[in-house]
Amino acid sequence: MKKKRLPLGVQDFRLMREDNNIYIDKTELIYQLLTEGYYYFLSRPRRFGKSLLLSTLKEIFSGSKELFKGLWIEDKWDWSQTHPIVHISFAAAGFKEIGLARSVNSIINRCAASNNIILTEESNAFRFRELLEKLNAKKGKVVVLIDEYDKPIIDYIDNIPQADENRDILRDFYVVLKDNPQYLRFVFITGITKFSKVSIFSALNHLTDITLNDTYASLLGYTQEELESSFKEYMPQAMKANEMTEPELLDALKFWYNGYSWDGETKMYNPFSIINFFNDKSFKNFWFSTGTPTFLTILARQQQFYDLSDIEADQTGFDTFDVDNLNAQATMFQTGYLTIKKYDFKNQIYTLSYPNNEVRKAFLAYMIEAYSFVQVNNVSPIVIKMKRAFERKDIEMVIELVNKMFSNIPYSIFDGTSEKYFHSLMHLLLHYLGTNIESEVNTNKGRLDSVVQTPQYIYILEFKFDKSAQVALDDIEKRGYVEKYSHSQKEIIGVGINFSSKKKCINEWKIKEPKK
Repeated sequence: MKKKRLPLGVQDFRLMREDNNIYIDKTELIYQLLTEGYYYFLSRPRRFGKSLLLSTLKEIFSGSKELFKGLWIEDKWDWSQTHPIVHISFAAAGFKEIGLARSVNSIINRCAASNNIILTEESNAFRFRELLEKLNAKKGKVVVLIDEYDKPIIDYIDNIPQADENRDILRDFYVVLKDNPQYLRFVFITGITKFSKVSIFSALNHLTDITLNDTYASLLGYTQEELESSFKEYMPQAMKANEMTEPELLDALKFWYNGYSWDGETKMYNPFSIINFFNDKSFKNFWFSTGTPTFLTILARQQQFYDLSDIEADQTGFDTFDVDNLNAQATMFQTGYLTIKKYDFKNQIYTLSYPNNEVRKAFLAYMIEAYSFVQVNNVSPIVIKMKRAFERKDIEMVIELVNKMFSNIPYSIFDGTSEKYFHSLMHLLLHYLGTNIESEVNTNKGRLDSVVQTPQYIYILEFKFDKSAQVALDDIEKRGYVEKYSHSQKEIIGVGINFSSKKKCINEWKIKEPKK
């Protein structure tokens, strides 16, 4: 049998099947959607397969049975029942060139023309309703598929007046779906964000939101089993290129790319990262590099929201999105930089964290850029030097590199009285070093600031602000922070650090090497 192709950039189901591309069969879950409900909304991060899902739904309702040969749904669906389809992708709507109102008008006109329908109404909302009414009269109940419903707003997140204008245009357009169920057979809308009910989602509150529904947790993306079975032909080349055994390669893939979850149990791979990994055969930031989250990192800096590990939240805290009042936590979850690590059903509390190393490492680099104003391509070299300095017990070099980062911060941005700003950048830098880092560690006598471990040393770091390095060092000793690590065979080193708001740098540091 001919080797299946990697579906690089393929989002069309027909092309996927006709051109012998790898396709993960999700049709059993799709069948469940089709037979149990009528109106759905699904939020997932970019590059997660939303467009392919809608393309698959389009072919099912078009009766394209030949494309589903060998798939679960092949002998389960009544292929004789076809429906007219309105398929809209705002990713390809051209709203930036001609404006959203004209773009929506163009979408409606093209759909009408392709079905030989003449529209007479003037406003977009009335024309959309007229289109649905006449399609229903001519061909039966209508299937509406809308991809990236929120893109005209997300793309102007740094231009609030334009985002608000686009939101109002879309709300008037989407309310037609709510008010005219008599013309509709099925509606499926995808996006990245879920806007708060006082804005756009007031026009879509009849949709069943399956974003956090555990039944559909694996609808998009790849499970571990799906990855191993569908990409097995590509495993030997990747193993050879990385000089790894199969278990080693699978562990590395998990570390780099697995971990997305919307129920706290089912762990998923991002399809874009996996497809590109097997094409490139090297571990890189594939998904992250397709869209630099500038507004996210700026938002995080403004809200001084830097610790993205083990964040607790209830559902209302991260399932809505308000363009006029962005919340860093909710925004980072919906856009894929945070995911659900576990769910406490009894208390209905979610624990959020980075999904994997790809997101963690890249996002930390961009966060450091946002805080320090050091260009992102220069962050990694500086932090690598810092890591090597820790490994050879060169604290003087560590301090020099930290001060280099702080020297780039404009005085107009850095609040000289803000101790939290200093702590934020320090924690970001230390966490970027690697996995053997702990911040704000609780002990029975207090909470120490940071611990950095290398193969030979354990550094206990205590930060002070406009005090002295000796005060920091005294805190390490009198609060017994060393005791927590006394069982280790590594050399334990206490480091007291003082930051001067006036000089905007670390102006004093001292070390102490306690006895074991």
